[in-house]
Amino acid sequence: MVMSNELNKYKDFLLHQQLKGVYHSEMSKARVLLEGLGPAYYFSTILELENGECFALGENWIEKYTNGKEKLTEITHQNWIIDKEIIYKGKSITDILTDEYGAIYIKLENDILIFHNIDYGDDLLFKKYEEVFDNNDKLTQD
Repeated sequence: MVMSNELNKYKDFLLHQQLKGVYHSEMSKARVLLEGLGPAYYFSTILELENGECFALGENWIEKYTNGKEKLTEITHQNWIIDKEIIYKGKSITDILTDEYGAIYIKLENDILIFHNIDYGDDLLFKKYEEVFDNNDKLTQD
């Protein structure tokens, strides 16, 4: 597992590679529910590159994914909450960013960010760069 401060070696694997697909592992519900929030779900996020290599992405870590036996579901606009204007498949990874809290953001050639959040369970987000960072590369949301 690579923490955000050790990303440079992973940039060699990921930068300039096209994203072939994004997947999630089987979701499990939390056993403890917080009133008003509903169940939290826990899953892994997997990025598949055009060269066939896969990487697991967490909120503040990334690692090479090697569990070929795990059942994965491809994330699409139909089964995930993704703005219809956001295109990520076939786009090249241009940068791997971190914020002041150590969270990792995969930036695509069209300024789309992919990131994994763990505020309450796991969440995978697809956002436009300007929705997350300001002109000074600082977070615009908390």
